[in-house]
Amino acid sequence: MKMTKGVILLWICVCGWLGYSLFVTPHTDYHISEIGSLPVVGQGRTKPLDSIARNALLTIRGKQYAEIDGKKMQPMAWLLRVLSRPFEADHDPIFAVHNPDVKVYLGFSEPKKKLYSYAELDQKRHAIITQADKSASIESQLRSPFQSEMVALRDRIVMYVRLKNSFFPEGVLSYSQYVNHYQGLMQRLDHSQLSNLDQEEKTAFLTYFDDFQVLDQMSQFLPIPPPQESDNDQWQSFGTGFVVMMAHKELSPMISLMAEALDAYRDKNSQLFNSKVAQLKNVYETEVPKESFKSHIESEFNRFAPFYKSILLYGFCFALVLLSWLLPRFVPPFLGNQLLILAFGVHSIGLILRMYLQGRPPVTNLYSSAVFIGWIAILVGLCMERIFRNRIGMLMSSVVGFATLIIAHHLSVQGDTLEMMQAVLDSNFWLSTHVVSITIGMGATFLAGFLGIYYMIRRLMPRFENKEKK
Repeated sequence: MKMTKGVILLWICVCGWLGYSLFVTPHTDYHISEIGSLPVVGQGRTKPLDSIARNALLTIRGKQYAEIDGKKMQPMAWLLRVLSRPFEADHDPIFAVHNPDVKVYLGFSEPKKKLYSYAELDQKRHAIITQADKSASIESQLRSPFQSEMVALRDRIVMYVRLKNSFFPEGVLSYSQYVNHYQGLMQRLDHSQLSNLDQEEKTAFLTYFDDFQVLDQMSQFLPIPPPQESDNDQWQSFGTGFVVMMAHKELSPMISLMAEALDAYRDKNSQLFNSKVAQLKNVYETEVPKESFKSHIESEFNRFAPFYKSILLYGFCFALVLLSWLLPRFVPPFLGNQLLILAFGVHSIGLILRMYLQGRPPVTNLYSSAVFIGWIAILVGLCMERIFRNRIGMLMSSVVGFATLIIAHHLSVQGDTLEMMQAVLDSNFWLSTHVVSITIGMGATFLAGFLGIYYMIRRLMPRFENKEKK
C-alpha cells in the first residue's frame, strides 16, 4: 500500500510538472507563440520561425535566450525585436566572445566581459574581417583557438545581419509605408512606361530594385510558399516576392501582413499585432496546411524541450538510486525505478517527435546519434534491472541518459539539430538499417563501458562490495 501511494504521488508530481510546462505559457499581451509557429524554409527544410530564432541565438550567444537589461527574453521575442527595432537590438549584448586573445586583438579592455553588442563589434569590422579571412584560408583542423573563434565571430555577425534583412531592408522606418509606396509606384508604372516616370519615381524604382536584390541574397530564410496551383515547389524570399509583383501585378498577402505586424510590434500595439498575426496564420494554413501543422508541432516541441527535461529527470533518478543505497529506510528503490521509467518515456516522446518532424529514422546527424545511443543504453539498462533487480541497471541507465543528453545539448550549439546530414548513406533505407544497427551497437558499448567503470570503482571500495553481497 505504501509503495502504491509513493508511486502515485511521484507520477502525479512529474506529470503535473510536464503538463504545466506544456500547456501553461507565460502571460503576454502579444501572441508571440502564434507568429513563432509560422512556417518558413531555412537550411533546406521547412521549420517554424521559432526554430530560426532559437538556432540563431544558440549560434550567436550559445544559449536559447537573450538577456536584455537584466531580463531574460525568449527567442521569438528577441527575433521580433531584431526585425522591428533593429537600431535598439544592435546595442543588445548577445555576441559571446570567450577567447582572451580575440578580446585583446579587438581592443576590448574588460577581461571578464563575455557578451558584446553588434554596435561594439561593428566598430571593429575591418579587423574582424581581415583576420577571419586569413584564418579561413587555413584548414579547420589546423587552426588555433584564436583563429577558430575569429572565423566563428565573423560568421555569427553575418548571420545577425542576414536576420535583420530577412523580411525588409534594414533601416526602413515604417514597413507598411515602404510596401504601400512600392505598390503605388507599381500601379503608376502599370499605366505608363518606365521612361514616362519622372526622375524621382525612376530613382525610387531603381532603389527598390536594389533593395530586393539585397533581400533575396541576404535573407536567412524563405517565408513565401509556392502558389498551390503552381508546379514549382520552391519557396521565395520577400525580395523575390516584391519582384514577382512586377510581372503578376499582385503582391503576396504575407508581405503586407508581416509589414503591418512588425510595425504594430514596434509601436507596442498588441491588439493590431495579434490581429495581423491571426490573419497571417490563416493565410499560411490555407496555402500550406501540412507545413503549417508540422511547424506548429515543432514550435511546441521546442517549447516543451523533452530532452532537457529528460536530463533533469535522469539526474534526479541518479540521486534517488544513491539515496536508496545510503538511506534505504527513507528512500525505497522503487521510486528510482519509476522515475527512470518516466524519464525514459519523455526521452522516447522526444525521439518519436523528431522522427515525425524529419520524416526519417532516428539517426540522421551527430546530435541525433547521441540521443539515440543514450536511448538504447537506457532500454538495455531497464531490461537488466527487470532481470537482476539490484539497482545497478537503474544507476547505469540514469548516468548514461544524463551523460548522452548533455553531450547532445552541447552538440546543439552547432546549429539546427533537425537538419539532414549530407552523406553517402543519406536515404531512409540505409538510415533505417545500416546506420541504426551500428548505433545500437554503440549504445550497447557505451553501457558496457559504464558498467566496467562501475565494477572497477566497486572493487576499490571493498566495504561497499561486501555490503552489496550481504
